Amino acid sequence: MSMKQHGTVFYSLSDDAEIISKYESYANFLVREYCLIAATNHELAARKLNKKFRAYGNDNEFFKVVFLTFRKLVESSAKLPNAHIVTTVITVAGKRGYMSEAEFAFKWSQTSCDNTLKPTAYTYTAYIQAIGQNVKGDSWLLAFDIFDGMISNGLIPNVFTYSALVRAGVRGGKSGAQRALMLIPRMREYNIEPDLPIMSALVSAFGAANNVDGVRLATRSALKFKNVDGRLFVDIICAFTSCGAYQEAFDIFHSSECPKNIQTCTAVMQSYINSGKVRDAERIYNRMRIDRSEDGYGFLPNARAHTTMLNGYEKSLMWSSAVNLLRKLEQVKIVSNKEEFVPNEIHYNVVLSACGKCGEWSTAESIFHSMRARGVPTTSITFSTLITAYGRSGETLRARCLYNLMRNEGIFPDDYSFVGLILGYAAMHDLRSALDVRNLMASENVIETVHTYNALIYAADVCGEYEKVVSLYEMMLRSNLEPNETTHELVVNVGKKGAKFYEEQQLAANVASAAAGLVGVVGMALGRW
Repeated sequence: MSMKQHGTVFYSLSDDAEIISKYESYANFLVREYCLIAATNHELAARKLNKKFRAYGNDNEFFKVVFLTFRKLVESSAKLPNAHIVTTVITVAGKRGYMSEAEFAFKWSQTSCDNTLKPTAYTYTAYIQAIGQNVKGDSWLLAFDIFDGMISNGLIPNVFTYSALVRAGVRGGKSGAQRALMLIPRMREYNIEPDLPIMSALVSAFGAANNVDGVRLATRSALKFKNVDGRLFVDIICAFTSCGAYQEAFDIFHSSECPKNIQTCTAVMQSYINSGKVRDAERIYNRMRIDRSEDGYGFLPNARAHTTMLNGYEKSLMWSSAVNLLRKLEQVKIVSNKEEFVPNEIHYNVVLSACGKCGEWSTAESIFHSMRARGVPTTSITFSTLITAYGRSGETLRARCLYNLMRNEGIFPDDYSFVGLILGYAAMHDLRSALDVRNLMASENVIETVHTYNALIYAADVCGEYEKVVSLYEMMLRSNLEPNETTHELVVNVGKKGAKFYEEQQLAANVASAAAGLVGVVGMALGRW
């Protein structure tokens, strides 16, 4: 089964002529060296090349040499790479997000006529792990297909295989986690005794499946192991958070057994934020930079911790706190330019969103200009976030001008770009123009999403066009778009307001059909959630 059958798109080396040209000389040297040694000692040649592949794979600039060299070898070398080399290529490709290269290496090994080149249990495990590291949509299903293929070929999975497969399932959401938990009886069947990595993965699986009792049971089992690491505590905190058992997540973090590092701190910050305790998350964040001797944790927050804190402010509509933190991070950049600690595009976009949600469009605008002045990339997400900020505040002309600027700079819009435009017209009570945005979307080949439909339903509501809400909602369902919680809230509220409106106006001829339509929509909405 190919990756494309599960709708996954990944980086591809074969599409990048510049990369191939840049690393050609390195790859040619490795191929010549390999062939020269392999002429007298194939095993030694494979061992030396595998060692170099691992070294190149860890190099952020030269890891692509691994893929180019491997392709050259399988296309022209008389002495083909062995299964160990294939496994290394797949491992590097998975870590770097080049799943087309992982798939190429695995399928080449699968279809080889030489049994010594066929995938080993370690090769299958590496491929399953690579898939799990790069899950997009339902691509996690491929990991289970590969596992089934491994079994059918008579290979016995090991603890690493199961750990990788459970992780892949967890990244597939609730359905993937439930599939992963079904592996427990198979582990028993093969007499696989779960080790710490498997138990840690199972904790995550129970969390993603929203099975809090399973999380508790797996946590107790996992904590019996000696030398438990921070990764386990992150998994436990995240699992309890996923189940809404926030106090248990807090208790685990504050226990003496839990190491206080950047990963565990960030995990519990997210738990506090999800539970609505943003100030508690803020206290954890601030304690990171305080020395241990002064009751702090003694390390600097990294980019992910910054993002988590900013997301908390954005979620809680604390726009001024978000702006203040961003300004502090900008000062850090003056002192240290290390990528891990300074503000990046994501941080700016989150603050833009926080300002937009609170109607602070002028502050959002100044942040946008600050980004550009500092050389921070402004992508479609950045433009769309500011367009939406303008739209929410009724600054429709500014929203449209920014949209035109984005297109003039060759940046393609996403669905949120149009959400902003629709909201702007809604603020002007101009439903016709809001609906016309759909034509603009079509001209840009952007597919309508639940978000654009929600914006249109909101516009129809604001304009009092309740029957239009009905038709938009039905149109959305016909487009096979699944309504989300926002749709639910919009439609139910519109249904109540619409029915009341028709009753008050006493439009006898239309009351029955219109009110019935609105009540029907409400019924559909309630039935889908």
